[in-house]
Amino acid sequence: MTTPVGLYLIDTSAWGRLRQPPVGKRIAALLVERLAATCLPLDLEDGRSARDFRDAMAMRARRTELMIDLPITPAVATRARDLQLALTARGHHRAASPVDVVVAAAAAEYSATVLHYDRDFDLLAEVGGPRSEWVAPPGTLS
Repeated sequence: MTTPVGLYLIDTSAWGRLRQPPVGKRIAALLVERLAATCLPLDLEDGRSARDFRDAMAMRARRTELMIDLPITPAVATRARDLQLALTARGHHRAASPVDVVVAAAAAEYSATVLHYDRDFDLLAEVGGPRSEWVAPPGTLS
C-alpha cells in the first residue's frame, strides 16, 4: 500500500474533541487534503460511542468516506509486539493501552504521524514508535 506523504492517523483522543474549535480546524484541514487516516482499532473505539445502530452505521460511513484506512497487517502486529516489549524494557508496559500500541504500530508501519491528545503517544515515540503530534497543547482541552 502506498501512503501519501504527510499522512496523519487521527487518534480517538483527537477525533473525540472534533467540536472544540482548534481541533476541528486542524482535523478539517487534514480531511480536505485527504491526509487523515484511520485503522481498525480506532474505528472500533469510535463505534463504541454510537447511540444506536443507525448512529453506528452513519459513523462508519463517515469514517470510510473521509479517511484512508490503514490495514492491520502481520507487519503491524509484529511492530506492536516490539513496541510493547520496548515499553516493558523501560518498565512502562502498563502505561499505554493495547489499542494505543496497535495504533502507534500502524502509524509507524505506514510512515504516518499520530495526531492525538494523549501522553501515551509521547511515551511510545520515545521507544521507537511513530512521530506524534498533539492536536492542542496538553492541558488546554477538556
